[in-house]
Amino acid sequence: MKTSYFLVAGMMASLLVLTGCPGTDDNHSDPITEENGYAKGKITDTKGAPLAGVEVVIDNTYLYDSNLLTTTGQDGTYNVKLPNVASTYIAYATLKKTYNGKQFEMELHPENTDAFTQEGGVRNFQWRLTGEKPSGLGYYGGMIQIEKDINSSIYDSENVEFTLTPAGPLIDGSTGQTLKLKPGLPHSDNYSKLVDVPMGRYTVTAVHKSASGDKPLKLRDRSIYNSQFTSSMQLDFQPESMYCSNCSNIEYTEL
Repeated sequence: MKTSYFLVAGMMASLLVLTGCPGTDDNHSDPITEENGYAKGKITDTKGAPLAGVEVVIDNTYLYDSNLLTTTGQDGTYNVKLPNVASTYIAYATLKKTYNGKQFEMELHPENTDAFTQEGGVRNFQWRLTGEKPSGLGYYGGMIQIEKDINSSIYDSENVEFTLTPAGPLIDGSTGQTLKLKPGLPHSDNYSKLVDVPMGRYTVTAVHKSASGDKPLKLRDRSIYNSQFTSSMQLDFQPESMYCSNCSNIEYTEL
């Protein structure tokens, strides 16, 4: 009888250990469920793996400067106790990533943008390299400002085609693709801009396309003081500039 008791007890203890510890396959863990009075969620990278150390802000929309802050654990999850006071909250998540010696802040994509009350809610996020942000508030990809040299006679930047060839892994470690992009049309939001570019280091060339054919151009990085025009240039995004974040600036002229 004692032998049977200890055998059953041992089996139950083993079961508790297995069910009480996080699984090794975080990509296929159980979904986060709602819990009364808590803001919870999971944050994953571009491949669906958990992201640790991501800052999560639980923004109280009723009271100024009363946000709740937390960071995700090794399993990519967060869990914040909410004050038992009538309020509404919106969750935001930001990833800080060092890439080519610079630290970038990446806004992460919310699975659900709805506000929730003090009763709690689940808000998951994912890192996306491209795509439009909710409510049309920009893009997850980087932005490249395009400007003509003062001596250039090419004013129609919308007809300048830029070829961006990856010069190494993208910011998330993945392999990028060669891109052929043109700035937006005059009077559009994307005029003189290349938008939603996956963050990375690129080798860039450009041609002016017209009825008479393609005309190669010279380029330079305007974010580098006294940089010289060349037929191809290395492009690196900058975390912050005077006018934008996660952006770069290219100036063109004729050969």
